[in-house]
Amino acid sequence: MRLLLILCCITVTWGGPSPHADLVQKYVEAEYGGRFSNNIIADALTDVPGLISRYNYPVEVHTVTTPDGYVLQMHRIPHGRDRNNRPGNKTAVFLQHGMLSSSADYVIVGPENSLAYRLAEEGYDVWMGNARGNYYSRKHTHLDPDDRSNLDFWRFSWEEIGSIDMPTCIDYILDLKGHKKLHFVGFSQGGTVFLVMGALRPEYSEKIISFQGLAPASYFVNNEYGFIKAIAPYEKVLMVLAADAGIGEFLGRSNIFTALGIAACSDQSFLQPLCLAVPILGNSFQRLNATMLPAYIGHAPAGMSIRQLAHYGQSINNKSFRRYDLGLAGNMQNYGQFYPPEYDLSGITCPSYIHYSYRDKLVNYRDVELMSTKLGGPVTMYPVEDRLFTHLDFCWGVDQVKMYHGNVLEGMRLAENL
Repeated sequence: MRLLLILCCITVTWGGPSPHADLVQKYVEAEYGGRFSNNIIADALTDVPGLISRYNYPVEVHTVTTPDGYVLQMHRIPHGRDRNNRPGNKTAVFLQHGMLSSSADYVIVGPENSLAYRLAEEGYDVWMGNARGNYYSRKHTHLDPDDRSNLDFWRFSWEEIGSIDMPTCIDYILDLKGHKKLHFVGFSQGGTVFLVMGALRPEYSEKIISFQGLAPASYFVNNEYGFIKAIAPYEKVLMVLAADAGIGEFLGRSNIFTALGIAACSDQSFLQPLCLAVPILGNSFQRLNATMLPAYIGHAPAGMSIRQLAHYGQSINNKSFRRYDLGLAGNMQNYGQFYPPEYDLSGITCPSYIHYSYRDKLVNYRDVELMSTKLGGPVTMYPVEDRLFTHLDFCWGVDQVKMYHGNVLEGMRLAENL
């Protein structure tokens, strides 16, 4: 009954802070009498800039427009709160989120555990990107993401994010700071788009001090996640059905998910064990703080194009890391051959530091090792030793600091001294 009351208080909305956040907050406070952490609920209901400022970190919002008209939002933490807390000409580090997510990946578990805060305290100028089509980058100079009769806004995969969005964001940061290089950290799809950029825009390797790949997704030869493997063969059918229905977006952020997270997945809910039992992206949540579930669900899913999902489906079906399959005629027109070419990763000559786990069912460690052999520059591998650490633990896990933060910092320092 309580869940139904919350759902009645909200509607699905797009863009900006939730207009119903105050209503949901008042209901929760009145109905549950403070039995939930106010911080957790507030974290679930606010946007990323609000989340950062709530913890007394400096935050800036920057927007850039890509050459093809997408308006992207970046979130910046220019310096630390407790250490290295003075403005200055600090080395920039750019963090790119995973599939169906946003810049929240790097701040959602709070100041003591999140990578963005840790890097700011270590003296870095931290920038977090948001891929085209997600909650923060759902704007265009002339295309309407909500026009179901014209899906042109959504005709992109992670190839465009890598070859267009990433260079646009990197150039903006470097031009603003007057620097020649920055560090790049990419989780999951964030690693995918870096690899795409390196393959299609190899000149950008000269602008990267180090690539820190957190379970970077590329090859799926050894993928063990049953759900993905089951639906991948139907990629073309699903694309046709979605287009016929006027659907170009997949799982955009909505207040429905936030309300479900608060009502069903909080500590006092008898449904919380069911929330923990759902194997999202192959995660078994053994390294996750269940109390934080409402905050996680309040920020993810954050939306993506269906074509992004289809592109991964093609990678699984073909057991290769290659460009988007446009069909025989489209491939010939765009690539000059009947089948999409593989991404050539040999142009990635910057130092790469790859962080991965042996229990990750989505980005299998053997596929990560395969990808690493394709890179053109020096590669250092950092496997996470804890055998319970899985895919989403890189952004949601409670043991991030111990499991991989130190290795990321070590890799960044090593690259700076090359």
